[in-house]
Amino acid sequence: MFSDTLAWLLILLLAMPQETHGFYFTRRDIHGVMCSSSFEDQCTMEERSRLQTNTVDMLTRKHQDRVIVIRSFLTSQIRIFNEFFSKTLRTVHMDLDLMFSKTYGSFYQENIQLLNDFFKKIKGFSVSFAETSMKTIVELFFDELFQVMFSIANPFYSITNDQRVCMESFYREIEAFDDIPQKIVNQLSLPLSNWKHFLGSLESLNGILEGYLNITFKEECERGLTRMETCAQCQRISEKPCQAYCVNILSGCTHQMLDSEGAWRAATESMIKLGNQLNHRQNLVSALQPIPVLISEAIMHFQEKRDYITNKMIGKCLLNNEDFGLRKKRSAKFKAFPVITTKRSRDHLILNQMFQSFANKMDEWKVFFGNLPEYLCRGEDWASKEDERCWNGTGVGEYKLPLVNYTNPFSNPEYQGTDFLTFRGNYIEERLRLHWLHSRISHILSGKDSQKSEAYYSHKAEARIQSDDEDYSDYEYESSGNFPGSGSYMSSKREYSPYFRKHDDKIEIVIEPYPVISTSRKHFHSFVIVIFMLFSALFQCSR
Repeated sequence: MFSDTLAWLLILLLAMPQETHGFYFTRRDIHGVMCSSSFEDQCTMEERSRLQTNTVDMLTRKHQDRVIVIRSFLTSQIRIFNEFFSKTLRTVHMDLDLMFSKTYGSFYQENIQLLNDFFKKIKGFSVSFAETSMKTIVELFFDELFQVMFSIANPFYSITNDQRVCMESFYREIEAFDDIPQKIVNQLSLPLSNWKHFLGSLESLNGILEGYLNITFKEECERGLTRMETCAQCQRISEKPCQAYCVNILSGCTHQMLDSEGAWRAATESMIKLGNQLNHRQNLVSALQPIPVLISEAIMHFQEKRDYITNKMIGKCLLNNEDFGLRKKRSAKFKAFPVITTKRSRDHLILNQMFQSFANKMDEWKVFFGNLPEYLCRGEDWASKEDERCWNGTGVGEYKLPLVNYTNPFSNPEYQGTDFLTFRGNYIEERLRLHWLHSRISHILSGKDSQKSEAYYSHKAEARIQSDDEDYSDYEYESSGNFPGSGSYMSSKREYSPYFRKHDDKIEIVIEPYPVISTSRKHFHSFVIVIFMLFSALFQCSR
């Protein structure tokens, strides 16, 4: 009876989960790996442990460095594209200011704030979280412009608020500015909306990559790294590992990230397509530069038909105003608007170079997670360039096992166990966000209702995705006994329950937090059982 109880006690102790803290991984005994070689082991336990720690830490830093490089590139691209947009918009505004100053003089200077506000709203529209549509911005501008133009044409009369509301709704019916407002809406809506989505996608991708800075290596990986690096160094072997051997070992170590490869490739390819579209059919420069001429044409149309417009307004909205009388048509006197010649070719060239540079760089990184082993073993000189005289894991010589890359991880000859392949729980949130980013960009590229795509881009989904700067991949309650139902407060860490929701013919990925069982609670229950079994064994012995 005592032997059975003791056996169950040992099983429970071994089965208890080992809680880990910090950024990296659980350290294991270096002597769990046997270095089979004819060379004598010349390392102490401390030296072997230090070598293993350095090797794993170096692999961690190399992976983090790659992620940091991409995030730095994305940050610089966001800044460059934002600066180009601001500079282009400012140039167009200056062109309009010069044109109207020469044409209208004091009339323009008195109402210059109207144009300033219009360009400020266009700039605000480019912000990723802006919700106002371009159609609303243009309509509000022409509502105010009509009031200004009508007041200039009829300077001695006052208009009530009710009459003003009537005029704002009626001037569109009589096409006081012809179809110019709609032309400007069509000119700006799609290019500026997609420009905003492009910048928002860069910001989203930058945020997603932050989660990949946290990496945890399994013990199977640490054993492989020990065979590859520590065993050779402790036996004073100067030859570097064979390339195929190095690739196989690191492929097993980085397998946890390979599930993200498909989502990453789809997201980057869709961003390249969106960039190409903004570089050609929806060119920002081509969309903004005609705006001064279009506004001037709208004003010229009003000037040409101002008597007709005034009489229509009097009949519809101002008939009870005794100050107004029907006006006879006068000869239209207006000045021709000079067209400001701008350096369009130079601006187009700069924009083309920006998007070309972005596309080339993203194309290089389309296979980001899968080529990490090849990048480190060959590009970073982790492995030997000689195939016949290199460390193959057991001695100096040719590595004869097959080379397996990330596309076929189950055939890796260096990992005989199946435990290292169970990475379904790693980077779930990051993969979902990559899929969501790809779906959103695909929706934009399809051209279905540009304005609805703005709502599709809204931060409702992103707001549900929260990160913990201390440990991005560790979502659990604080291990201080504060488990649900205990009455103690819970930490802000959460696990996430992703699901898909169909809304207006769109598939949305919703990620909402749900409570998880504290590891402290699980440990507490296991501890109680162990104590009970221990006292039971002691009681049996005393009898």
